[in-house]
Amino acid sequence: MEAIWAPAGLLPINGVRWEQTGPDRARITVPSEIEPVVIDLTLAGTGSVVALTTMRWTDANPEKTFAWQPFGGTVHAGGTFDGFTIPTMVRIGNHFGTEDYHPFFQAEITRARYR
Repeated sequence: MEAIWAPAGLLPINGVRWEQTGPDRARITVPSEIEPVVIDLTLAGTGSVVALTTMRWTDANPEKTFAWQPFGGTVHAGGTFDGFTIPTMVRIGNHFGTEDYHPFFQAEITRARYR
């Protein structure tokens, strides 16, 4: 999920596959050594990310048993730094898209530097 702050890493030249899944949705598949990571994006008309979700292996549930569970959040603002437009205000957590959603990670990016 952190790849939203390193957009050049999501280019197809890096093995990332992009698929349009709806008029304002895209699915990216990022290769990894274990298994590919699939992230679903909801996009604004400008192409900026407004929400993202994936499945996460976690025991954040009442039973405290590990299982694949929805994980994701919303983007509330964006900004451009060194030519890259990235989310600058996010709320992310377990069970995204369900009534059990709990955003435990909130961040505001005030500066980014790309080399």
